[in-house]
Amino acid sequence: MESRIQKHDQQQFEIKLSYPLARDHRTDRYEVDVFLFLPYQLGVDESRYTTDQFYKDLNCYTRFKTPVFTLAQLHDATLSANPRARVEKKLAEAAAGGALDERGVLYELKVLGNIIRVQVRDRARVLGNAAREKRASVPETMAQLLRLAEESEQALDDLRGLEPQLEAPTVTHAIRRTYHWVDEYLSVETEGYLIHLLRSLELHGEAGLETVRARLAESVRRESAYRMGKKHAMRISSEARRNEKFLYRESLLKKFCANVLFLNVQQRVGDRRARALLYSVAAGVAMAFAVGAALVAGKYWPQGSAAFSIILILAYILKDRLKEFVREYGNRLLPRWASDRAALLVDPKSGRVIGSSRERMRWRDSDTLPREVIEARRFLYDLEHEVCGRTDRVIHYVKELRVKTDAVYLAHQRSVAIDDIFRFNVGRWLERMDNPWEELVLLPDGSAMTETAVSPRVYHVNVVMRLEEGGKVAVQTARLVLDRSGILRVETNPCSRHEGL
Repeated sequence: MESRIQKHDQQQFEIKLSYPLARDHRTDRYEVDVFLFLPYQLGVDESRYTTDQFYKDLNCYTRFKTPVFTLAQLHDATLSANPRARVEKKLAEAAAGGALDERGVLYELKVLGNIIRVQVRDRARVLGNAAREKRASVPETMAQLLRLAEESEQALDDLRGLEPQLEAPTVTHAIRRTYHWVDEYLSVETEGYLIHLLRSLELHGEAGLETVRARLAESVRRESAYRMGKKHAMRISSEARRNEKFLYRESLLKKFCANVLFLNVQQRVGDRRARALLYSVAAGVAMAFAVGAALVAGKYWPQGSAAFSIILILAYILKDRLKEFVREYGNRLLPRWASDRAALLVDPKSGRVIGSSRERMRWRDSDTLPREVIEARRFLYDLEHEVCGRTDRVIHYVKELRVKTDAVYLAHQRSVAIDDIFRFNVGRWLERMDNPWEELVLLPDGSAMTETAVSPRVYHVNVVMRLEEGGKVAVQTARLVLDRSGILRVETNPCSRHEGL
């Protein structure tokens, strides 16, 4: 199982999980527990942050992981799993008088677009990071960069080689339109990743890469000129209004191509029957206590007497407290049987239900957390441990996922994993924060004149993620550094405590 915690934007952080799908399993089951340790200074607790508010701040996306192909493999038309080869075969069968599998062609075109995009993106990021950290020699870096430029151009040319087949009268308007949108999307995305790679090489690259930078620039200009020739006026401009349209159209193209991988999530009301039963029992226990107290009071004191009235008032007060106690105690036992939200996962290709999910959220006391979670919650100093260890407010979110693996592989021979993406919005956590900057006064060394300096005022929210798969448990940690404007950064490897500080 792969996992990642990162900043998504100023107000949201993201957790991405990738669950493997074993071909020899009928079903796969996974569970993730996310523990959010909120400092008490934020004023976020059970009374101010309800379960409904939590789910309004949480967006979940479940999708198939993009099939893994190299750009070189996509050029191999003899590879049966190659989506381009599948499109060519389906179009050729229709041209020869067979039935046109329109749905299959649309699906394969979008899958092909996602594969090319991910391959170019990931390789550009790896090479950009290698250039920044100078992990490879100049000749090796040049060879890898040239290979990326050549293979990305070849992949786009192979896609564009389908265009003559699309002119056949058997091809529908929906297929031609999808092809043009996938082509436009890949042109924009490839250009963007290569530009960012060029930027990285300019800022951090070693000398001697001028030739390969010129080659990458040629690839960028090639795509820009291609789109202009196709009347796709999608290019970055010095005019903000035109860039607004560029980003909006790019977002639409991305959603159009990516929707083939996203599962349709049919939300269901969580299984709250157990909780409703618990609350009924709590009310019944409380009422039984009140009736019993009234019977006892009536046996020893006459109705209307002061003693009888006092007993009834005390019984009424204790009845409410008893009901709350039973509800609170029962809520600690319920999570394994009750959920806040439930959903069915529907494959957009086959229309079949291929899985389900259950979610629940509750507030926890620090001393009731699993041992591995307590140990994973890192503190910077002993002082922080002493101050925050007992005052942190802890949100515990659980999601259980069940996937019918055999049903997945009936329709998706290339699928290897399910990606689950959680986006948490921290906007409600920022309301009671102090000003993000504080002015400090210092006396510089060797001077009798004071100076002022500013310091950011930040808050730490620690995240501990517990993953359970096949009886094995793994724990991952991160620290959100926040100020009143939002998330400053996410530290994915929080340092351990500095002993003695």
